[in-house]
Amino acid sequence: MVDRVQNFYLQAYLSYRGLFHWLTPFPYFSNIVLAPFLTLFNFILIGRFASIGDVDRFGIGMVVYAIVWIYVGGVTQSFSNDRSGGTLHLLFGSPASRASAYFARGVGHFYNGPLTAVSTTLLAVLLIDLSVGDLNYLTYAVAVVVISIGILMISLLLGNFAALYQDWFLFSSIGYGGLLGLTGLIIPVDRLPTALEVIANGLPITHGLKALRGAFAGDSVASVAPDLLLELAVAGAYALVGLAVFTLIDRAARQRGILAGGEE
Repeated sequence: MVDRVQNFYLQAYLSYRGLFHWLTPFPYFSNIVLAPFLTLFNFILIGRFASIGDVDRFGIGMVVYAIVWIYVGGVTQSFSNDRSGGTLHLLFGSPASRASAYFARGVGHFYNGPLTAVSTTLLAVLLIDLSVGDLNYLTYAVAVVVISIGILMISLLLGNFAALYQDWFLFSSIGYGGLLGLTGLIIPVDRLPTALEVIANGLPITHGLKALRGAFAGDSVASVAPDLLLELAVAGAYALVGLAVFTLIDRAARQRGILAGGEE
């Protein structure tokens, strides 16, 4: 059991180190801190100058969007690099556990989510007066971790398609746009058309964001537990679907000889 855990984390480390091209100081800082804050600042200014009112609501939404930014782009890029670098077919030709290989591709990225959420929150408090007077820090921490899990699972699913079609930017853009517009980060879910509201409730963030907003209002973990559990359920569904897609791509690759050296 210990050997399996060690092998899993070694695989996670090597996947992250070898395939994540933002892992040099300036790109890492700009994607973890600078880009999320500039997005936050942009939406705060829109809220204030459009006289929308509750700009703190935008601020909290952008704290979550910082996680989307680093996960979706980083993970889809890594999957695409795995194929273009000619290493994906080596994985599919190996006897390694497909579940282990799939989820290991997300472990190295996981820590970046809470890190960028915290840094964006701190900058928002210091520079744009995001209100944290009632913040329940435990609820905040739990909500950020749970939301991060959900976003990471949909990022891994999108990564499958980025590897298959060798275009990480297309699928990262789908993730950025869909999660920004449909999960309540900017537009309240209950104001969306009915069909879109149904889709929103099946996406990561939607339920976890309610818990995070509750944290800023001083709610305890117990009081937001239903939303956290729903968020985890959605994350679990995306984990299963993503692994199934990864397995199907694996079978097709071995049967048809695709994904070798980045070419079909």
